[in-house]
Amino acid sequence: MTSYPLLVAQYAIIGHPRRTEHWSLVVLVSRDEGYVYEILGDWSDFAYHVRYVEHFLESSSFRGGCIVGQVPGNMESIFRLERSLEVVSIIHNDSNFDCQDWVLEAIKLLRGTGVINPETDEAMIRNELQDEYERWETGEDNLIERLYSNIRR
Repeated sequence: MTSYPLLVAQYAIIGHPRRTEHWSLVVLVSRDEGYVYEILGDWSDFAYHVRYVEHFLESSSFRGGCIVGQVPGNMESIFRLERSLEVVSIIHNDSNFDCQDWVLEAIKLLRGTGVINPETDEAMIRNELQDEYERWETGEDNLIERLYSNIRR
C-alpha cells in the first residue's frame, strides 16, 4: 500500500517574542499537494485549522521540514488523522504555548496510532529543522525538493 510522508514543516515568522519559525504538520500527497494541520491565531484565540494546499512549494515563507512519519495513502487515513488532531490541547492566554508546542503535543498523541517514526522526538525534529534552515540559507534543495528530485513535474 502506498503511504504519504508526514512532516513537520517550518515557515519564517516575524514579530514572535520567542520563535522565528511557525510549525505545522503536513501530509504530503505529491510534490505540490498536501494537507496542512496547524494552529493559527495568537495566545488569546489559537484555533486548529486544516487546509489543502495545491502549490505547497510556492509559499515564500517555507523553510523546509523533516519527516516524522508515514500516513497510509488513502483519504480515510487522512480524515482519521484530521479528526485525531482535533483533540490536541490548545492552551489560551499562556505566552509559553505556541504552534511548536502544539505540533509536539500532536506528535505525542499520534505516536499511539503508528504513523510516527519510532526515532522521532523533539531533539531530532529541532536538529533536522535547523539543518533545513541552513540549507535554505545557502540555497540548497529543501526536503520536498530532495524527496521528489527524481520525479519531473
